[in-house]
Amino acid sequence: MTDIALILDPAIFDEAANGRPERLAAWLRSDRPLDDDARERLALLIEGQSPSTRRRRGRPKMTGTERFIATARMETATNCYWQMAAWLKRRQGAAFRREPLASAVARRYHLDAEKLLNAISRARK
Repeated sequence: MTDIALILDPAIFDEAANGRPERLAAWLRSDRPLDDDARERLALLIEGQSPSTRRRRGRPKMTGTERFIATARMETATNCYWQMAAWLKRRQGAAFRREPLASAVARRYHLDAEKLLNAISRARK
């Protein structure tokens, strides 16, 4: 088990990248070992890159604005579907089918038709 005192705090590298290398220099002068992550951060710092700008693994997260726009688009498409469905039900009666309407609305709002159908099913009026 690794002793917590032997783990190098990643904030030390961020401080060094921002012009305050005192804590990093003190760590390097001590007898403490460097783990693989600390070696990689030190190499990035020496190369002139910020250690916190490493490539992140996984799917990139949406920003708040992107998430808001995606949610608003889905809500607008859902409202449009309900209005058109009510109109078509009055005109067609029992012959009304929801899948063609959902795919048309999804195309109009640049959405996935299956996701739109799921949103409609969850928010059934």
